Amino acid sequence: QMAALLSSMGPGRPVADSLGRGGKGGHSRAGGAAGGERGGGCEFGPEEEALIGQLADIPGQLKTTARTLEAWGATQDGGLCLGAALRSTLAAAVLRGAEGGSEGAASAAAVLTALPTLLDAPDALRVLISVDDGKSDDVTEKLVVRLPRELQVACVRRRREEDRLKAVAKMVGMLGLEDEFPEAEYEYKKASLNAALKHNSRQAAVGISMGEPRLYATCVHGLLSMGEASIGLELAGAWSIELTLEERAAAEAARSATMASYAALPEGFVVHVIDSGAAVLRLQAGLRRDCVTVVGFDAEFLQGTPCLIQLATEHEAFLVDLLALGDSEALAAALELVLCDPGVAKAGFEGRADLGKIVKHFPVLARGFRSAAPVVDVGRLEAERRAKTLNISKKNASIGLSLSSVAE
Repeated sequence: QMAALLSSMGPGRPVADSLGRGGKGGHSRAGGAAGGERGGGCEFGPEEEALIGQLADIPGQLKTTARTLEAWGATQDGGLCLGAALRSTLAAAVLRGAEGGSEGAASAAAVLTALPTLLDAPDALRVLISVDDGKSDDVTEKLVVRLPRELQVACVRRRREEDRLKAVAKMVGMLGLEDEFPEAEYEYKKASLNAALKHNSRQAAVGISMGEPRLYATCVHGLLSMGEASIGLELAGAWSIELTLEERAAAEAARSATMASYAALPEGFVVHVIDSGAAVLRLQAGLRRDCVTVVGFDAEFLQGTPCLIQLATEHEAFLVDLLALGDSEALAAALELVLCDPGVAKAGFEGRADLGKIVKHFPVLARGFRSAAPVVDVGRLEAERRAKTLNISKKNASIGLSLSSVAE
């Protein structure tokens, strides 16, 4: 309780007055010989220094000590206003804390962050190493920015030795140490790419490699080895990656086999990209034909934001660019005509949910989307079919259902 009281006093308040025992003449905050040599702008008297020293010696109170020093203004000049005796007491407490496990190290780091000149370089490095255990990166980063450059470099080197490449890249960028560690970002990406390929994560592998030519060949060969022939060949061409005749022949054969397994579009089927006002007129004309009784629809999202609506009839499909037309009144009117037409069934996988998500981002489209009917959920229909065919519950029949599995 006393520690909490001390830390909340704030700068400029005499200790004795704050504790209700200041007397008529108040309490002088003037420094003196008893505190040792000092500098800076704050003035600590012997009583304040004694109280902070006692607080620092209480087990588990290093963080409160740091809060108290900050509240009393002792950290504005890095603690130069503190007397030599108090600095010695604080230094000893910080070094003890650094040996006290993760919690003690974090507390020691809090004090050293407030008073970065408290310890010499070897001892400051001891504290930095003790807190940089991979569990308290935020605490480490608050501390390391306050320390000299040679200690920052030492911290990065240690992270590299421990193979913490993501943490290395982050700290190098944060501290501007690219001259000392020019390959930090590349090393992290290279390790991440290898991990993505090991776990057969196509999307991650491609995303990591983008913009880093030194990773292109590894990415392409990794994709081919995991059976991703189509994208592997496409990227090999785009990135000018040479393949042996055997590699190319095997990849092209695999791609042909994969393409043969896909459902082909009917002959004469047309796909339209709707990304302008003129294209909206084409969409409206296609969806309002007398022969249209069912429209299939689906939505695609980019980092949670709806970016594309796909609408299809028996004869043509429309890819609507929401990032370009999401606020278009003309698009809203064209979609409302078909979505609210009771004679046209709208078929999708969890379509109601997709429509709701789109409306949240593009309110202009709300009128037609909220009133859409009839809407048929092909996922629910497939679950009912499976339940009846396999004699299982609808809940179990829904497990693993997706649009692609329904299409198969």
